[in-house]
Amino acid sequence: KNSTKDIQFFVEWMDDGESLVDNRRKNMYDRDEFEEENRQQAMKNKLDNEFKKFCDRVQDILPPDDPNEPEGDKIWEWDVPYTDLEFQGNPKSSMVELYPTVNCIVHLATKPVCIIELDSVDLAYYERVRGGNTNFDLTFVFKQFLDEDSKIADCWTRITAIDMKYYDNVKEVLQKSKLVQFEGTTQINWNNVLKDYVKNFDDISKDGGWEVIFRDNDDEEEDDDEDEDDDDDDDDDCVVA
Repeated sequence: KNSTKDIQFFVEWMDDGESLVDNRRKNMYDRDEFEEENRQQAMKNKLDNEFKKFCDRVQDILPPDDPNEPEGDKIWEWDVPYTDLEFQGNPKSSMVELYPTVNCIVHLATKPVCIIELDSVDLAYYERVRGGNTNFDLTFVFKQFLDEDSKIADCWTRITAIDMKYYDNVKEVLQKSKLVQFEGTTQINWNNVLKDYVKNFDDISKDGGWEVIFRDNDDEEEDDDEDEDDDDDDDDDCVVA
């Protein structure tokens, strides 16, 4: 039998397409629609309670991770999304809601699902972060990029078009996961960067790894900003009253 890494239990209690149509036609003063909305909320609460009971029962019967410590940690634990830390972005082909958990960033409501395991991430990089931008991108580089049999294109993933209002919350979540983080003002060609890293692994690792790569980028961006400031000062000097 093939081993399974991620397991999701779900119940389809509302058709996505039908829900969108209903939302467009919704009238807050229509009594029937108001009652239907209450029924849907009641069903959602019922399912939430049933899933909570199911999770508790499964957790109770799971064997311990260490047979010598029957009261210790179980062989696995449920990972529950933090709904209050939701942010929106495009991990595949459309804008969706994404939720941090203790170990992951996930989108599970629609297909294709998105599961980014933070323990497998070597670097988180914020792209297109500069004044005037209304959104940014977030790229995760996976530790597997150093494996000989790994395809470079499969060793990183990007979530695009994240609204800047989520920037601080996302960064705080990743800091708690103790991920290495950098940011820049442009998108990066990760295939080229990772190929160069693998090719020159010994030298780059000796000089500081990601730090030496993106520290140089930061220095260049600071120089560009200084040049712009100097140009502005020169323009001011040329003003004649």
